[in-house]
Amino acid sequence: MNPTVSVIIPTYNVEAYIKETIQSVLNQTYQNFEIIIVDDCSTDGTVNVIKQFQDTRINLFLNEKNSGPSYSRNKAINLAKGEWIAILDSDDWWDRARLEKMIQMGQDYNVNIVCDDMYFILDGETRPLKTKFSESNWDINNPTLISIQQLIDYDFGILQPIFQKEFIIQNNLKYRENLGYSEDFILMIECMLNNAEVIVLTEPLYYYRLRKGSL
Repeated sequence: MNPTVSVIIPTYNVEAYIKETIQSVLNQTYQNFEIIIVDDCSTDGTVNVIKQFQDTRINLFLNEKNSGPSYSRNKAINLAKGEWIAILDSDDWWDRARLEKMIQMGQDYNVNIVCDDMYFILDGETRPLKTKFSESNWDINNPTLISIQQLIDYDFGILQPIFQKEFIIQNNLKYRENLGYSEDFILMIECMLNNAEVIVLTEPLYYYRLRKGSL
């Protein structure tokens, strides 16, 4: 039986963070997932930390050469068996109920993409600095379908959604591997140009770490 969700984590030199990232997935209240980690030729102990986990749902793949996060994400999407693709950066982490709430929302509203608010937290701190919605002055009280104009106006390209894999594959969409940044934003725009329905939850369930040296 295939998992419902494929959690995609591209890694590169995140020895200090990857354990917390993976553990936040393993601690989810929703457990029907696989984790696909693609390491982009880390030169620190990242791979050794990943190999310490014994959970059979964790699948580790190693790039032959350093190729960037977009390449690693595309590789993971091609390997994914889940109905949904969940993107998680290797120095961030999730609220325990994130997958459960987002999968339920995607099913209830029959949409292609589900987003949530995110906490920004400074590296080394324990309390969030702010949320993305508060920073953007986006004030909603209920799950809301957004337009491509709102995506751009409120700078929501930084959000880390869950995607229906079938929608991504059918529309031949992928992260642009020639970009060093903003590849998330471009993919979201291309999804919406292909008529993706995107719903946004009101609550922050994603913890986004702000740190020096991170792409």
